[in-house]
Amino acid sequence: MDRARLGSAGPVSPGGFRGAYVVTFGAGIADVQQLVAQVMPPVLAGAGGNDDVRVASVFEETYFKGGDESGSSTAGTDGDYIWLNVDALDTTSAASGGPAAFTNTEVVAHAVVATDNTVSNQRQTITLTDVTGGTFTISFGGQTTAPIRWDASAAIVEKALEAAITAFQKVGDDPAIGVEKIGNVYWITFLKAAALAPPLAPLTVATAGLRSNGIAATITVNGEQGNDTYVVNLIGHSTDSLINVFDSGHSDFNPAHQKTDGDKLTVLGTNNPDVFLLRSATADDGLAFIAMVNAPDPHAIKAGDPVERVNYDKRLELINIDARDGNDECYIDDTRAIITIDGGKRDDFLQIDQPYKPRRTPELASVCAVKSAKWI
Repeated sequence: MDRARLGSAGPVSPGGFRGAYVVTFGAGIADVQQLVAQVMPPVLAGAGGNDDVRVASVFEETYFKGGDESGSSTAGTDGDYIWLNVDALDTTSAASGGPAAFTNTEVVAHAVVATDNTVSNQRQTITLTDVTGGTFTISFGGQTTAPIRWDASAAIVEKALEAAITAFQKVGDDPAIGVEKIGNVYWITFLKAAALAPPLAPLTVATAGLRSNGIAATITVNGEQGNDTYVVNLIGHSTDSLINVFDSGHSDFNPAHQKTDGDKLTVLGTNNPDVFLLRSATADDGLAFIAMVNAPDPHAIKAGDPVERVNYDKRLELINIDARDGNDECYIDDTRAIITIDGGKRDDFLQIDQPYKPRRTPELASVCAVKSAKWI
């Protein structure tokens, strides 16, 4: 802790247990403001060498730094590969196209209930797919369990059902249900099915609390020195994320040490109709972004509508946008890099000018109005 920020040189004694921290201020410190706990974002440091980073999902702010390699500025060809919104377990090499990107359905948590006995439904299964975190609930006969962790054991699910649903409660030591778990499937056997007037109604599962694949938070990637390649797969649906691609050119962030290498960013859309917006600040060294608008009506965006936004600056030497299939729209206000746009198949629309009613003044240039602006 920086004691100078406390306004006094009095002693500070930290201590704690089980993740709790106790800070005791000395008597010489007066008028101490309330401390605010803050979770620092995790940092993945690649150091030197050609790193291959494949990110499947992010739910809290994350930072990756790639370290220094010998790129074009030093007559080298080394650099990092950074893939976002991909199957991280896919080992396909970059030369063969890299890992598979997620589809729209793979970024939504699914829970499928099936019956194993069509006469009495004495056994039912719950299969969770494309789930990476969060909680779910199970309902039967108008009663619902408390939230259950996505990776809960069979024993925990069994206790949750017994605690919340009257028909599943034990009679003494005699259980009414039994739960097994095999992989991502829960097998629920109704041991007292005859007393429940079969055939039993299927269980229902609420999935609103579950997390799925894909980046749903802020992630910053910085390959630093070297010929770094960034591949960002946008996934549509209701995804709301912020991806910062800032290549500092050197690991120490000293402008005197920055190298101009062959850094490349590729942004890929979906096979559905996508709406892209490209904009930048007026300052030559200002921030710029590529956004895919996932609002219900992308031509009348409201506050809170989901947007997948990719920030970048002029440190990137080349940017490619591949809109892929679908009747895509791309509105370009300004950029800070050489950008190639491939509309892909179907009928696409491209507009190059200022698509905003308000003027883009220096005072407002840093205000990114993607979520509140109206198309004209």
